[in-house]
Amino acid sequence: MQSYMASLGMTLPVEDPVLIFGFIMALILLAPIAARKVRLPEIVGLIAAGIIFGPYGLGILERGESVELLGMVGLMYIMFQAGLEIDLEQVKRNVSHSVIFGLITFGIPLFMGTVLGMSAYAMSFAVAVLLASMFSSHTLVTFPVVTKLGLAKAPAVTTAIGGTIITDTLALLVLAIVAATAQGDLSGAFWFRLFLIMTVYVVAVLIIAPRLGRWFLRKPKSDENLEFVFVLAMVFITGYLAHVAGLEPIIGAFLVGLCLNALIPERSLLMTRIHFTGDAIFIPFFLLSVGMLVDVRLLFSDLFTWAVAIGMIVVALLSKLFAAAVAGKLLGYGRTESTLIYGLSVNQAAATLAAVLVGFNIGLFDDAVVTGTIMMIAVTCFAGPIITERSGRKLAEEEASRPHSLETLPQRILLPISRREDARHLLDLAMLLRQKGTNEPVYPLSITEEGTDVESGVAAGERLLAHTVVRALTAGIPVTPLTNVDLNVGAGIVRSARENRVPLILAAWDGASTSRSRVFGRVLDEVLERTNRTFMVTRIASTISSARRMQLLLPPFADHEPGFDLAISLVRRIAGAASISLIVHAPHDMLKRCESLFAPDKDGSGLETEAYSSWKACVDGIGSRVEDGDWIVLVSARAGEVAWQPSLNRIPSAFASRFVAHNLSVVFPGDTGPGSGEGAKLPGGGAAGVAAVSPFSRERTLLGLKDRSIDRVVSRLVETVGWESRSTRRYLVELLNRYSRSEAVELTESVVLLHAHVAAVSETVVMLGALKEPLSLAGITAPVRVVIILLNPVDLPPEEHLRVLARIARAIRTPGFTERLQEAEKAEDVPGL
Repeated sequence: MQSYMASLGMTLPVEDPVLIFGFIMALILLAPIAARKVRLPEIVGLIAAGIIFGPYGLGILERGESVELLGMVGLMYIMFQAGLEIDLEQVKRNVSHSVIFGLITFGIPLFMGTVLGMSAYAMSFAVAVLLASMFSSHTLVTFPVVTKLGLAKAPAVTTAIGGTIITDTLALLVLAIVAATAQGDLSGAFWFRLFLIMTVYVVAVLIIAPRLGRWFLRKPKSDENLEFVFVLAMVFITGYLAHVAGLEPIIGAFLVGLCLNALIPERSLLMTRIHFTGDAIFIPFFLLSVGMLVDVRLLFSDLFTWAVAIGMIVVALLSKLFAAAVAGKLLGYGRTESTLIYGLSVNQAAATLAAVLVGFNIGLFDDAVVTGTIMMIAVTCFAGPIITERSGRKLAEEEASRPHSLETLPQRILLPISRREDARHLLDLAMLLRQKGTNEPVYPLSITEEGTDVESGVAAGERLLAHTVVRALTAGIPVTPLTNVDLNVGAGIVRSARENRVPLILAAWDGASTSRSRVFGRVLDEVLERTNRTFMVTRIASTISSARRMQLLLPPFADHEPGFDLAISLVRRIAGAASISLIVHAPHDMLKRCESLFAPDKDGSGLETEAYSSWKACVDGIGSRVEDGDWIVLVSARAGEVAWQPSLNRIPSAFASRFVAHNLSVVFPGDTGPGSGEGAKLPGGGAAGVAAVSPFSRERTLLGLKDRSIDRVVSRLVETVGWESRSTRRYLVELLNRYSRSEAVELTESVVLLHAHVAAVSETVVMLGALKEPLSLAGITAPVRVVIILLNPVDLPPEEHLRVLARIARAIRTPGFTERLQEAEKAEDVPGL
């Protein structure tokens, strides 16, 4: 390698600063890519690159002052980000968790390391304790991994971060005491300097840094570039002052992160710049510098070096494993969380390196211990990222499938506003829904569609939201107005809800419906289909304050929806805040199953329950129960969900026409728990997902139909079943053709369902037809390209009927399914048939 480089006119290691920086940036680019290719964490790839191209590998790069400087900057940046992203509220609630873990992860390695030093390496007690302090400390090398997985605020991660500060501080205190003892400097002045100056430093940082941050970052006209420079200056100046006070600079960086935690919004431009600079430059430099420390050749020097290295590696791995397991057991963490804590705390780097260098310089450690320390750093920094990534991914999956209670969801509300007259009523409704004491804002939203006059559209949206903002602020409600530009209004609402993590969308509806509307209209229907947030659509006929009672209608099996409890809580919150009585109409068995949900309020607000035996009779007869001033609320379901049935799509427009003078709301529960998606449980067991047995069969599927009339399509599909007589077939064709003109159900765009209960079948029969040319049907939004016929026995239980409907709707809504139906020539070519 050296001769080849010499032929190019270059010497090793590379000395040209431009070439050094260029080569390092190339490693930062390529090492993570190579690591992903072999299914290793990106951090491992960067450390390996430092080993291979560093001074003890190919020798291309030297661990000079510039690399050491940027490496230290990267380490401080990791600790700064840890303090910046830690959940302070969680720390306040569970400060004992950090203290307990910090003491355990310090104590167990200290004990095991002391035993190792005294028994295996014949060290004195003081030297063995100094050796053990290297096992007690750890470095958050793998914190970027949990950040990318979205777990920076997870309880286990918060515990690990807090514990890191405690154990590193204690380890550094041990280092200072042992070093002073060895040098004969253990005097009163030493203890005074050690504790008093450190205490003054920490208190000064916690008092001054937040005030400086508020003074600079809260200026209305502060420059964004200067804000970033200000933050960096605070990190490194405070880090230096920590060194002066006898602490490691990483502790100062962490304290600054804590102080600025509440001043830098999570989704701000400043936070984005902080993450970009650290993730792209500083932290990779640190990881490369760690790799450059490893000299594999030292292992081949003598057997004693091997023995020291193996002993240190084993104790480092096992002691941190025991500490994580014991702390996890005491603190009530699961196995995955305990493993994640282990992955975060097993890495040895900064404090460990500081301890071994101090011990070597004052003559307490020899070359074998230094070599063993370097190998321990290498092994733990390889193992830590792998353990952290695997356990982190598993924990992220568990968190995604874990039900979230009403208290854990962010109390944010999105108000899409397109008309000034709707703005006031939506804000009034949002005020009723907000929980007392929450600081989460309300998000009034105006969407401007892409076009030739976007600027004027955005300006009009700002004027539209101005009155809402003033009203909210006057009422003492935090408000964040949003004026976005998108391809269409529906897509803009969905994107805004996702970007701002809003769990509840309140939308206004004028009550009008057209033949091209499936439920409400193009915009609201798109929002309903494309988001799983709790969605409340309201037609305001009179002021909310004029309501006297609330009539709540619950369809069969609505309580099987994962977000049902949350939806009921929202409705009850409205009724309680508006001081109106609530009348619940639900099946008798649902009232029994959900007895606690429908228990009378402790504040005395009225709640009545009325059981019904037939959903159709309840809907038809609600008119006799509605009085002046009643607010009608329907809990509905999205197509394909457990409680969905075609009548739910027709009820909103029917009620809007029947009850013109009454407020009308339709609530679609959100998927907030493990029942979301394909895991939703159907009544009687089974899964609601496409993963269940397909509702379609190849024998009753016709593809590429060229018929131009729905009558002929129905006839062709009915012929796929072997009926006992021609009269039965003729009767079914006539019945279904009549239904196609009055009761066809649009499942999704271009897909219609014809269904009936008939005596001609003893079990459920499903037929499926895909058309070459689209058909037009009255009352259907889009041209029809797929026709589904569902025939059920007349005595089929309602839950079985809904089970089949849910399976059909979920199968049809599978991405790409209808397109494959239209493109395929044979049923065998379509997955799921």
